[in-house]
Amino acid sequence: MVGRKRWKDLLSGLLSKKEWQEHRDSEIYSRGDRATKGNSNIRVLNTPAGYKLRIGLPGPREFLVFDLYIPEGRKNNKKNYKELLDLYGDCYDVRINNKAGKFQVSIGVEVPEVRPICLCSNGVLGVDTNPDGLAIAEIGKDGNLVKHEYLKCDRLQYAQHDKRKNDIEILVFQVINKAILANKGIVVEDIRFNKGKKGSRKFNRMRHNFIYSQLLLAIERRAFKDGVEVIKINPAFTSIAGILKYQEQYSLNRHTAAALVIGRRGIGIMEKVKVKVELGENKKLNLAGRGFKIALTVKAYAYFRHLYRVVEINTPAATPPCLTPLLGNYGTG
Repeated sequence: MVGRKRWKDLLSGLLSKKEWQEHRDSEIYSRGDRATKGNSNIRVLNTPAGYKLRIGLPGPREFLVFDLYIPEGRKNNKKNYKELLDLYGDCYDVRINNKAGKFQVSIGVEVPEVRPICLCSNGVLGVDTNPDGLAIAEIGKDGNLVKHEYLKCDRLQYAQHDKRKNDIEILVFQVINKAILANKGIVVEDIRFNKGKKGSRKFNRMRHNFIYSQLLLAIERRAFKDGVEVIKINPAFTSIAGILKYQEQYSLNRHTAAALVIGRRGIGIMEKVKVKVELGENKKLNLAGRGFKIALTVKAYAYFRHLYRVVEINTPAATPPCLTPLLGNYGTG
């Protein structure tokens, strides 16, 4: 409509030919096509270096590639633009405008309304993401462990892009198929939780590692298409809580123990962790659970107590006075 109005202004003399040409040449539009999995002429690429905008040229296999900034969304708007583009990027329209020498990109996606069939109210599959595979813990609606397994794929860490993508799709297909057969939802870690704040070593690896984001994104996309409900939770200290409480009790490895904690948190269960607290080296605290010990800083232990119901089994001179007051404004680790 804007282009038609400007054409009428040109015919009526309200707009000069030079001004009309500037307006005409300052905008480019490309319609999305589901058959080409996105947009055949202007494609948005999610790369390890960030989002890129690739514009096709008339010549064969000739492209222009630019960095693309996608905002996180406004404070009063709960929509995450990156998640919307990643989840529904199989067809999108792109419009590029040149305004005062700066390019503004508008991307339009269609968000269908799909009601999930496999609900988390029936129980969940807790999924712990790792660079070499996925740990799965199936949990009943009462929060008890039903079964567990680890889907391992070492090639994820060193394979080329296409081979890694294929391995991710195979892993995700197995996870979604298990959820459908069990008629349960899926609980995964939210790597965008408290973005910008420091966290544990695993959380920092997850935030910056391309494999983690691709695994979690593929799970969300496939689950949405197959009608499986997905809940995302704060991943802080899930591995530590799993090691201290469940690894010895159920003979789990640290990853499946973390998956159990993730699944239980997804259905609203706050873990009760019994630990013995001892002073360690370098101003750290040693937490002794069921057969395992973990060292945390005083600040990390304070936030750990904020997330979990920690019951201290006191030993002589175990609880240092520096733990009071416990909580401040802490990040995820």
